[in-house]
Amino acid sequence: MKYDDAEYYFLDFETDLPNENGGRHIGLFLEWAIRRGLANDELMAEADALRSGQTTGLDLLFDHCDGKLFDDDLNEEGNAFAADVYERFHMADFIAAMNLKPNASVDEIFGAELTAQRHARVLWQLDRRYSDWRRTFGLPDRQTLLDRCLDTLQPAIEAAGFRRVEASVLGSHEVHATFERRGPWGYQRLGIVAVDNPEWFYGVRVECSVHINGFYDLLCAEKELDLGLGVSALQNSAEIPFARVAEGWSGPMNDYGANDCGFWIFREDDIAPLVAWLVPRLRDFVLPLLRDLDGVDALALAYGTRPMSASPIYRSHDPYAALLSAERARHPRLGAMLDDTEAMIRGLPPRMQSQNQRGAIDLIARIRQRAKGWIG
Repeated sequence: MKYDDAEYYFLDFETDLPNENGGRHIGLFLEWAIRRGLANDELMAEADALRSGQTTGLDLLFDHCDGKLFDDDLNEEGNAFAADVYERFHMADFIAAMNLKPNASVDEIFGAELTAQRHARVLWQLDRRYSDWRRTFGLPDRQTLLDRCLDTLQPAIEAAGFRRVEASVLGSHEVHATFERRGPWGYQRLGIVAVDNPEWFYGVRVECSVHINGFYDLLCAEKELDLGLGVSALQNSAEIPFARVAEGWSGPMNDYGANDCGFWIFREDDIAPLVAWLVPRLRDFVLPLLRDLDGVDALALAYGTRPMSASPIYRSHDPYAALLSAERARHPRLGAMLDDTEAMIRGLPPRMQSQNQRGAIDLIARIRQRAKGWIG
């Protein structure tokens, strides 16, 4: 059975596009299938080269498959998924990822720039479709998923001095277990979240945040000056980004975009390996890092690495906490942090700048003025 063929598309090109462009969406499906272990043995042998960037799904499509996707390019589960989903969704998802209208022309579809973000979105769409497809075979409800995680994780979390408290967040598609460690400086919070959101995500999130007394009001006040509106979202003093929590995990991750990142659970057998990996990751990295963030001086020390991106709590899309904690603590690298942050923001195209990044340009000017007597 043939699922798709690049020739179907490049024969209709009206502009001077490379023939290979007609196979981009097929190559991305092939890349995803290899990453998820759903390709045949010959293609799975290329998995390491694919992950390291030595080859691409498009290269493999033309080098191994003559530009065509057949059923013998996939294993049994891969074929079951492709037979149910490929024709119904994949091309439409690819077109949406290219930011095109559903009725876009062939040349518009295959001439659109395949940026890294669009590439990631196609792979995420396939994970989302695969997650929904796997649900039909039966997975634990979200409370059962959370309970199975906590059976092993809760003792390790409590041993680090974090006490379980009433869940801080409620959601229609998720259940939370919240753990806190409190002191006169504020509190550190760890959340284990089980999510079952159809057509979006089924899996586990780990949320880590720090709240320093008085710092919340400072963040809100400075942002209101720059953004010209009330700041309604919770302003954490610090967070450990998901990418840092997940370093070293080789399983599937939902890491497209800044929100709702987590660990995919595609089948029930995925739960135990994830939990077994999370125990030492929380014990040896996440919880000690949270415990150390017990005041503005500690925040400034953690944010003030050289370069800033080396900090385990670095968040380029929102530099307010880093810069304000460094100012409050009179961190010796404040001047360099201001310079680096401004250069990073101005180096981004305007459409790629977050609201907080745009506002931070004015914040940087104010901090320079306030600190001109001592800044290095």
